Amino acid sequence: MRLSVGFVAAALGITILSLAAVMGARMRHDATMPPPALDVPTVAIPAPPVLKAEHFLALTMYHEARGQSPEAMRAVGWVVLNRTRAQGFPDGIRDVVVEPTRSGKCQFGWACGNFEEGLDRTSAWQQAQTVAAELLFRGGADPTKGAVWFWESWRERPQWLGNNVRQTLELGGHRFFAPSGLS
Repeated sequence: MRLSVGFVAAALGITILSLAAVMGARMRHDATMPPPALDVPTVAIPAPPVLKAEHFLALTMYHEARGQSPEAMRAVGWVVLNRTRAQGFPDGIRDVVVEPTRSGKCQFGWACGNFEEGLDRTSAWQQAQTVAAELLFRGGADPTKGAVWFWESWRERPQWLGNNVRQTLELGGHRFFAPSGLS
């Protein structure tokens, strides 16, 4: 018995469609089933929330240098990055920003509240996101020359800075300071 090409093609098509329907039903069935029980301990969600480094760096630059130039935001971002590499500070961007001071306050005041509070999603926020991505993915020269602290330039130099620091830059309403041993 000879089968026509059309008959074979139709039979093959029906077989493929039948298999697809069965697999689709199986996939829908698997999606409604609970995941298999794993013996993995649950971890409490940390407060403050863990955000991607880029987003967290952008939040810091936004809150600390909003309304200032991209260069001023970049300098604030470099302080955070320098702290992640400096002895005596945490290793990660988020940990640097939320690290408490000796008095229990936040290193960066905005980080003591709701991270997204006051975020107006304007050009300042877009600028902070752009500069954060640039710092993390392209790098570049550190305009602060290793600064790990900054302070508003209109305020008197704080006592907690001590004498073993030097001012490396004044930009965008901030003065930037590095340990004296750095060049």
